[in-house]
Amino acid sequence: MASSARRRAMVARGYASKQACRWAGSIGQVSVGRAKSRRRTRATRGGQSHTMHATLTLTEDRDMAELTLKLATTIVEAALRKARETSCAPLAVAVLDAGGHLKAFAREDGAGIIRPQIALGKAWGALGMGVGSRMLARRVVDQPQQQAFFTALNAMSDGRVVPAAGGVLIREGTGGPVIGAVGVSGDISDKDEACAVAGIAAAKLVGDTG
Repeated sequence: MASSARRRAMVARGYASKQACRWAGSIGQVSVGRAKSRRRTRATRGGQSHTMHATLTLTEDRDMAELTLKLATTIVEAALRKARETSCAPLAVAVLDAGGHLKAFAREDGAGIIRPQIALGKAWGALGMGVGSRMLARRVVDQPQQQAFFTALNAMSDGRVVPAAGGVLIREGTGGPVIGAVGVSGDISDKDEACAVAGIAAAKLVGDTG
């Protein structure tokens, strides 16, 4: 009886050893697979890292100007000065940076209560579409087949795109990168635009009316 029990115990230990070996092999394969996966992940991340580095290097090489609060304030003040020189109706002037954030704003006494929203819409539309709002206005008139597009654009932007002259892109130099936009509203569109261009010029930047 004792001998038989010993034999059964030895068989059980042998089976357990074989199972342990199989499990160890499986774990080893999983570990190797994970290691390979980690190496692939590192390689991919490394590729992304190199790409990001290249992008940052290009940006630094270009040394793009930033639309500072001082520049934005200069634009607003000069635009309003031009408005008084040319006997414009009371205006609202909005300056956005390249990300579409409001940088500076002024509403003259007597300007209509919706003029600020129109000024913002002109600047935001110009910045979002990459052309001056005069160009957007021209497309509405000259290309009636694009009416459906502008209807969809108006819906997608929650009505924030105003296709009328007075929204001007701000460029670092002629043909240079866009660093913001100005929107002016209060008088006829042509006079609004002239005030925006004068403000940008006063900040020694270039206005792009489209």
